[in-house]
Amino acid sequence: MNRFIDRDERLLGARDLVEGELADGLRGGLGGKVVKHIGDALMLAFRRADDAVGFARGLHEAARRDEAVPGLRVGMHRGPAIYRAGDYIGTTVNLASRVTGTATAGQTVLRPSPRSSATGRPSSPSA
Repeated sequence: MNRFIDRDERLLGARDLVEGELADGLRGGLGGKVVKHIGDALMLAFRRADDAVGFARGLHEAARRDEAVPGLRVGMHRGPAIYRAGDYIGTTVNLASRVTGTATAGQTVLRPSPRSSATGRPSSPSA
C-alpha cells in the first residue's frame, strides 16, 4: 500500500511541477494552457511551436532539480485541431498522444511536420 501512496505523491508532485512551470511560462510570455488532465498526464496547447519547445526544455530542467519528480515524458505534434466544448480533438491530438508514448523519461519527442517530411529537411519548431 505504501508503495502506491509514494507513487501517487510523486505523480502529484510532477503535476504540480508542470502546472507551476506553465504558470511561470505564461508570466514570461509563453502562450500555453492546460487543456485537460488525463490520468497522470496533462494535455497542453500552445499557439507557437517555439513556445512549446521552450516550455518543454524548462520543464525538464525543473524536473531534474527536484528528486521527488520522476523523469517526465513529453511529446509534441504541430497541426490543426478542432476546439469543441473546452477540448481539442482530431488527428493532430491523436498523433501528439502517440508521440508522447514513444518518449522515455526525461525526453521530448517531436514528430516531424509534413513539410519537413516532404523536403527531407527538418523544419524549425516555428515553421
